[in-house]
Amino acid sequence: MTIKTNPSPLAIDIGNTSQISVVAIPITTVELNVISNEVTKVTTPIAIKGKTTGFGVNKVEAVFSWIVDRDNDDVKEYTYKGEMTIASNGDFEFKVDNKSPELSVFYHRLFGGGNVGYSITPTYPYAPMAIVPPKSSKITFENTLKIESSVKSPSGMPVGMRTEFKLEYGPLTKELLKGGDKVVLFWQEDDSDKDEHKNNRDFAASVDCGNDHSKAR
Repeated sequence: MTIKTNPSPLAIDIGNTSQISVVAIPITTVELNVISNEVTKVTTPIAIKGKTTGFGVNKVEAVFSWIVDRDNDDVKEYTYKGEMTIASNGDFEFKVDNKSPELSVFYHRLFGGGNVGYSITPTYPYAPMAIVPPKSSKITFENTLKIESSVKSPSGMPVGMRTEFKLEYGPLTKELLKGGDKVVLFWQEDDSDKDEHKNNRDFAASVDCGNDHSKAR
């Protein structure tokens, strides 16, 4: 069987095929609204809305992603399945289990600073993905979390020296700590000559709210 597309109209030469099924699919478009939001709570529901064409009045399953871009270019995606409810004028809103998607400081690792982008892909034949990249997004977060050591020497720390670690954190991290979450400090021995059969002497300590310092010998 050959398909001729030039000249129009579309013509199909039928060989041994006795039946041909043709499915017409409308051309669809999807566009997301740009959201302005500064994350100031540990959990923030955000309404995801936009504009579509070609779907009609419909409920369409879709895959949604938060794209978290921290200042150190550490980009992570978090994906959810939900549903787009499309109105007669093409406006839509996406929800997961009938709720707006949430941004969570803990689960989405909103520590330090950065931007959160987002994308949506309808589960519909040939429907395009719509995306607001992190660099273009106006969803921002600024949530300090860092640990400083009292060891300032570039050559490192002598064995047996007392070391002090200072935890600096912002109000969102403080709220998480008050709720029972902990910050865990890992100290890993850097020894390229260490035999694989030697004991692992890595160190870990947890920091509770109100304990601004974790000390280790």
